[in-house]
Amino acid sequence: MIALGFATFAFAGDREPDEAVYARAAHGNPVTGVKRRAELQAGDCLQCHSLHGPRSPVIGLGGALFAPNDNRLCATCHPSPSADGKWPGMSAYEGTAHARAPRIVWTGVQSSVRTGSPNGLCLSCHTPHGVGDDNGLVPALTWRRGDDLCLACHGDHGPAHTNVFREISKASTHSRVVGASRSEGPAPASGFGPVRTHSAAVACVDCHNPHLDSNRDKVTGRPSGIWQFDVTFGARGKAPTVSPVTTATKTADGDSGLCLRCHAGETKGSFRPVPSVAAEFHPQNASFHAVFAPGTDATIPRESFTGDWTARSRLRCIDCHGSDESRVKGPHGSRYQPLLVRPYSQSVTEKSLRPEDLCLSCHRAATYVGGSAGADPKEQKASRFNPPATPGGHSLHSGQRGISCFACHDAHGSEKLPHLLTTSRSGGITAFKPTRDGGECASTCHRTPSVTYTRNEGF
Repeated sequence: MIALGFATFAFAGDREPDEAVYARAAHGNPVTGVKRRAELQAGDCLQCHSLHGPRSPVIGLGGALFAPNDNRLCATCHPSPSADGKWPGMSAYEGTAHARAPRIVWTGVQSSVRTGSPNGLCLSCHTPHGVGDDNGLVPALTWRRGDDLCLACHGDHGPAHTNVFREISKASTHSRVVGASRSEGPAPASGFGPVRTHSAAVACVDCHNPHLDSNRDKVTGRPSGIWQFDVTFGARGKAPTVSPVTTATKTADGDSGLCLRCHAGETKGSFRPVPSVAAEFHPQNASFHAVFAPGTDATIPRESFTGDWTARSRLRCIDCHGSDESRVKGPHGSRYQPLLVRPYSQSVTEKSLRPEDLCLSCHRAATYVGGSAGADPKEQKASRFNPPATPGGHSLHSGQRGISCFACHDAHGSEKLPHLLTTSRSGGITAFKPTRDGGECASTCHRTPSVTYTRNEGF
């Protein structure tokens, strides 16, 4: 390798490179490194630099580089999408928020040799020479390892609009270890922020592709900066198959498919199994919230829902799981367990239902908790487990007695019972049998062995 005098030369990065680190980095590897000039060894400094300054007539290239010290230099070798899907190609990246937003700048020292606008540079996240930390070579030629890089901008003092560090510091959060990802294993922080002592590591890049736009896709309406996964259900009661798809073939599963990448069974590499909820959404279940397939009961009255929700609406996991504040979208962190956008009581015995509870953001409070005295009969009848067909129903249980939705229902789905009913709680319903015009249930709440009720039909 031709020596260029590392201590006296101005380079494309923010710091003078370490020769030993560079030789192990992706660009400097003598076998698999940069090979722009066939007559030179791979990884040779002269693949990008000149001994005596630029040979090109272009003035002010800086660093004796063959091209301007901005994204045009990177695009020489990286114009097209990578085979692993992590890099969508320079033309796709140039339209993203990371490439165009004025706040997208590296928070460290900005090199004086850079040309043009300082925002949106590949060099804001990547160093062409590589850096090392206490754990060795930092992957992907990034300035910092794992989440440390993202949180340099998306932290308490970063330039980004969204403070993700604040979100993941809340009571309920996606488990994470600063600087770690599933592919790398756990790693301590490299001088950034406190390390959260959770039992599984989740990195930003496990969900996000920083080279894709974080705004909504114009065709699908889904965030396009996250990894997309197909979900294929097999036998009922079994977890589905979850497989990655390219950005060009997004499916209806979209961002909810991403959730099942981890929540469809034990995740390889985790310190503990994460909750597996996929089987509860199976489209062949007796009942399920319509995340991966449309709902099967189109007779649920429109008047029982809030806003634009209907019996045929499709939900996404992030409709329920996400930030308790509107400033940051997505399931990063929340005050409410388990990572919910609104409170959700998980008590069977206490009077715990509140008007601000999660379920009532879609299901109309006037129908389900309006109380039987003086309530509008039409609003009451919109719940088929309500007067006039049955004197008690939701208005008595939830409205007057404050019994939580959790006491009787499973929010995801039920393999064998209709109406999202569950008999698996410690307390609440212990048995349920549908009848021709209603149902018969046994519970720990009633003194009689079972209670039979009639459902409202029509509207």
